[in-house]
Amino acid sequence: MNRSAPPSPSQQPVKSDIALSVRNLRTEFHTGEGIFPAVRDVSFDIRRGCQLGIVGESGSGKSALALSILGLVRPPGRIVAGEVRLNGKNLRAMDEASLSRVRGKEMSLIFQDPMTALDPVKTVGTQIMECILHHNRGMSRRNARKRAARLLDDVEIPNAAQRLDSYPHQFSGGMRQRVMIAIAIANEPDLIVADEPTTALDVTTQAQILDVFERLVRSSGTTVILITHNLGIVAEFCDEVHVMYAGRIVESASTKEIFRLPGHPYTESLLKSVPRPEEARRGRLFSVAGFPPSLARLPPGCSFEPRCFAGRGLPQCRSEPPGAIWAGKKESRRLVECHLANQRLEEALAE
Repeated sequence: MNRSAPPSPSQQPVKSDIALSVRNLRTEFHTGEGIFPAVRDVSFDIRRGCQLGIVGESGSGKSALALSILGLVRPPGRIVAGEVRLNGKNLRAMDEASLSRVRGKEMSLIFQDPMTALDPVKTVGTQIMECILHHNRGMSRRNARKRAARLLDDVEIPNAAQRLDSYPHQFSGGMRQRVMIAIAIANEPDLIVADEPTTALDVTTQAQILDVFERLVRSSGTTVILITHNLGIVAEFCDEVHVMYAGRIVESASTKEIFRLPGHPYTESLLKSVPRPEEARRGRLFSVAGFPPSLARLPPGCSFEPRCFAGRGLPQCRSEPPGAIWAGKKESRRLVECHLANQRLEEALAE
């Protein structure tokens, strides 16, 4: 099995079609129980216009990674190493004032819970206009209001011009999430990070919100990072997938290949956990064995080894952390952090 690591991403030239480049990013949370490395030396690139899904269990580091990219980590968290470049600009080298000019203009964030993200004492129109005017100082309030009304219309809120004067509590959960999307796209950013944007919504509303969101971002060519635990949403919306576990990206591939042929045992376990009607009727729902490790006390070898059905008990898996390797052949090729990746993919392809 070829275990040679791929060329370090930091040694590869940054291509003009790369919107976001992350190198060796590490974020830690300092608590009374110890230091929790929520993001552990993560590196990746995203092409312009790509819709990237980041999946994993709660506590895998997805949201910490998103906040780190936008420079929104707050104490007791701290970004201790790494580089984040958006359109070639090193965001980690910027002070907070400079970052605030980038956030909302070149990159934006859609929060999981719009009710806590929106200000309850300001009208929806005021909040959208504030975002527009902050990054367009020469624009009049009248034109900003017209722009805000168009944005509400774009996210398919009826009577958009009139609803600008409504408050967040006067909107349903789905409509509040549409407002968050309107704010996120207000200044036509190059990158949108959506952190579990439909988790609190019913299935029908989720589908409607995602349809609106996909239409808007694909028509504008916006790059998207979608953080979610819902693999069904990833299958429909995303071009590529990063699978996170214990603060690391353990597999990166196209969405098609991830679903067709998962390379990491954790990825395979996540896919098996997706409920299927025939299994539900038989009362046999699969779940990933065990629990994620404490980030303050990670095992010496592979962090997934105690839960792994493929390499549990193997000396190498228990003692040596796997590096990222290129696994698979031709169209199935992807980056995987697993000692057994090539062996497993070869066996799967031979079946």
